[in-house]
Amino acid sequence: MNPPSFKHRLLTAALATAAGLGVLFLRGHPGVWVEKFDHACVRAAAGDGLVFDTGADNTTITASKLAPRPDAARPVQLVNVTDDPRRIFEHPNLETASLSSRLALFQSTAIALPVTRGATAQPMPAPLARATISYAQAKGSISTLPLVNQVPLPPHTSGGDHTLAGFHTIESTPAAPGRIPMLAHWQGKGLVPSIDLLTLMALHGTIPQDLKIIPGKHIRLGLGGPVIPLDAYGQTPTATPSPPSFPPLIAAELAGTPPPANPAPLANPNTVCLIRATGEKTHTTSIIPPERINAILTLAQTAPVPTDPRKYRPLPLPATAAIILAVALLAFWLTGIHGSNRHLAFALLATLHFPLLSALMDITGHWFSLTAPLTTLLTTWLIPAKPSFGASNSKLNTQN
Repeated sequence: MNPPSFKHRLLTAALATAAGLGVLFLRGHPGVWVEKFDHACVRAAAGDGLVFDTGADNTTITASKLAPRPDAARPVQLVNVTDDPRRIFEHPNLETASLSSRLALFQSTAIALPVTRGATAQPMPAPLARATISYAQAKGSISTLPLVNQVPLPPHTSGGDHTLAGFHTIESTPAAPGRIPMLAHWQGKGLVPSIDLLTLMALHGTIPQDLKIIPGKHIRLGLGGPVIPLDAYGQTPTATPSPPSFPPLIAAELAGTPPPANPAPLANPNTVCLIRATGEKTHTTSIIPPERINAILTLAQTAPVPTDPRKYRPLPLPATAAIILAVALLAFWLTGIHGSNRHLAFALLATLHFPLLSALMDITGHWFSLTAPLTTLLTTWLIPAKPSFGASNSKLNTQN
């Protein structure tokens, strides 16, 4: 086989360079797949067991390791509601008004509701609507999440604008053994959290708008919050519960007169209070068993959080353009090879791009667009070689 002409090789390299530079300048345009591919390559080159965040400029990528940080969660205080023999919590008006007035004393509150799926959708209660997570916060398919559209029992109180609601059970889709429900899909409205997820959010100072969800992988409670494992059905494995290391407070003593002798556990404004009924008569109203509460508290302490962040900034455009030109020159040289060796040489050069990206990230903390130089290389590779005119003419004369 005759080698390709010098002119054809030069034109091929020039065309490949233009293609690579064109892809490079298309990277920042919305809707273009180039940026997503480049970010995926950066994540793969950074290694496994990391979580990634993209800066506001959509170019700086931060990779963080995951490690447990028990001190990251807010302090917790259990408050037990007993049988109230002194009738402190009785109110002359409606019970709903009494409960609302007490919930208003807290900076934020969360209540639990049952949800289910019925033949006819019902309006979403206000506390649940305030806790709804938008579809845009979930990346991936949500088709396997439990579908709900009703609250079988209406809430006793709306609690005000600072009160959110989460479901404690999905009556139409019970949780699997050894699993805690985290999310459900309210048809046409968004994703709704469980009371367990709301508890974790309270312990880490997170609001619904901060969540980042990848169904089948994890839920991230904000940029610096814990990463909670999540299966495709919106559930997380139950953590082995450990008994609380702090004594509970008695609600009647907190509200009584004189005030409690030791109010220190509630003096910290960051303290999260978990109120539960434990009396001989009132315990039947408690909808979440102590084992489940302890499992959530254990998960809050043991869930890994991002640590040791490392930022990777994009390589300046002139440097990336220089890489494209270098690849074009190498491709120009490789076009002089013919036969199967040509394909082998191009394949080898293509595979070297990824180690180059990984080395650049480790040494300089920069990343470059793999799409642009690969486009340059593939353009040169795929354009068929054209033999030189002199060689072809000589072969023709020989045949004559």
